Amino acid sequence: MTTINACAFFIYIVSSVATSKYDENLNVPNFESAKTFRMQKVNNLWEKAKKVLSADRLSELYQELVNQDTLEKQVKKNKHTGLDADGLLEAEARDKYLDIIRRYKLEVYFNVPPADGDDNKLRDEKLTQLWKKAQRAGFSENELQKLKEEFHHQQLKLDEYNAVKEEFDTLQGQLENSLNELEESSANWKELHVKKKGVKTIHSEVKQGMENLEKKLEGNLEREFQDERVYDLWIQAKHSNMTAAELETFKSELKHFEHRIQKHGYLQEELEQRALHENQNGRNDLKEKVHLYGKKVSKHHEDLKLRVKMATKHSEL
Repeated sequence: MTTINACAFFIYIVSSVATSKYDENLNVPNFESAKTFRMQKVNNLWEKAKKVLSADRLSELYQELVNQDTLEKQVKKNKHTGLDADGLLEAEARDKYLDIIRRYKLEVYFNVPPADGDDNKLRDEKLTQLWKKAQRAGFSENELQKLKEEFHHQQLKLDEYNAVKEEFDTLQGQLENSLNELEESSANWKELHVKKKGVKTIHSEVKQGMENLEKKLEGNLEREFQDERVYDLWIQAKHSNMTAAELETFKSELKHFEHRIQKHGYLQEELEQRALHENQNGRNDLKEKVHLYGKKVSKHHEDLKLRVKMATKHSEL
């Protein structure tokens, strides 16, 4: 081999190795970057994963998070432009985000139920109470099913907020309680600032989501009846097989029933007031009247429930 050929061969080998090494590193994630992705929730996932996953699994996760980051950015853009009014894209992004968490076994770090758990379970007390109210608000079956999905997404958003808030509190505590502040780099404080901003953003989304659900319920509640027993009967009747004419008649009877309930309440209040000012004999007569009137109210309630039950059973046949 001539000197020229030997040199050419050497350059080829060096070039090939360099090119090969460059190609291998094209898709290698930046493990050192404080903020690899644009969206904070994606960065939160990445930061947790870096602590527990192997290099190979991290490389796989990185590619998925690149796509997730793009999807989350689109969701954010659509919120500002009103292009996702029904929330379908946001729901898709959230489902994919949860799927990634589960497939990489990171559930414990994000308060996410396991894949075989009950995703639809409402864990937030206020959200649970609101859902009970929604079930009594007169929605149709289809409307209630769609609303249930919105409640489910709101719960997931709450879970996400709790996880991000916990991360922020932990980091803040570590920095504030550090024995040697000189060891705490400015990068850590910068990270704390970023997490604080993320907490505020998600909190705002949670608050807005809860307000939207409450407005939907308020817009659908037909509070023609104030007493819960009467209101429940009316909602059941509307979902029974009663004709429009029968519903109007039944509605009039419900108004009469509610009037009876109110009168019974007035008698009970009067009995309580007399207990403070009259002797026992004077109270006994009113007490008996309250008792008898209460029995009438209970009997009327049972009759109305039976009518609704029969109308509902007939519609099922």
